[in-house]
Amino acid sequence: MSMISAFFATTAKAEAGGGLLLDLYGTDITAAYSLRKLRTDYTGDAIRIRRFSDNAEQDIGFDANGDLDTAAITSFVGSNSAAVVTWYEQSGQASTFNLAQTNTGRQPRITDASGNIFTVNGKPAIDDTNSGQARLSFNTTFGDAPSDVTQPFHTFNVVLYPSTADRPLFDGENGDVRISAYYGGVYRMYAGTNRSTGTNQTNTQVLVDGSFNGASSYLFENDVSQGTNLNIGTNRMRRLYLMGKNRSFGKTQEFLIYGAEISNRTDITSNINTYYSIF
Repeated sequence: MSMISAFFATTAKAEAGGGLLLDLYGTDITAAYSLRKLRTDYTGDAIRIRRFSDNAEQDIGFDANGDLDTAAITSFVGSNSAAVVTWYEQSGQASTFNLAQTNTGRQPRITDASGNIFTVNGKPAIDDTNSGQARLSFNTTFGDAPSDVTQPFHTFNVVLYPSTADRPLFDGENGDVRISAYYGGVYRMYAGTNRSTGTNQTNTQVLVDGSFNGASSYLFENDVSQGTNLNIGTNRMRRLYLMGKNRSFGKTQEFLIYGAEISNRTDITSNINTYYSIF
């Protein structure tokens, strides 16, 4: 392929939503976690995993297509269970933003007992339904206290809920800033004041994104509004507990935090949906 042809092929891919997400929409990104590569300049790994047979650990990166290197997982794990020890942050902010869990009893899993990689809709997924109160979190405050994520900020999460019980997408300290799927099939969005809104789907892959912006907060599922002007309070995010602080929620594949009120949420939603084929 000539250089000119390669240029137009790359441009067409980006315009179709197929470019790396943070190359296209990286402005105001605070933290980004995914089982796909999100930024061309990112040279780190996706996750660090532990196999149950001998507790050995290994970093797992991406293949030539920017997907999670599942072949490396299979080679390392064999016919064993494997858990996620660390989910690496890809925006380049700081290593303190990596999500980690040192308690082996609370590490979410990447394979089942036979070494089969958990998937949702054909893509690898981190699973915590078998772990019991599994969670990944920062070991310290969010980049240290002066760097707390204050409103407005916006989160995107690709998840699958196993039930309609209280299952947090994430839980951030200081007033428990959070979004969760709550009893009765609704979402609960909270930043000091609880607001139940919309409806959540169970045993179905969904993209949930929410804007934390005081009385102007809003929530979307699969690019469909679940409520606007929610007035959820003004608390900030000091720590991040992905998969909740005390309860687990199912499977997750991608989680993003933008530290500002964003104007291109539909473009970001489209890019995520193009990769995961959610809706």
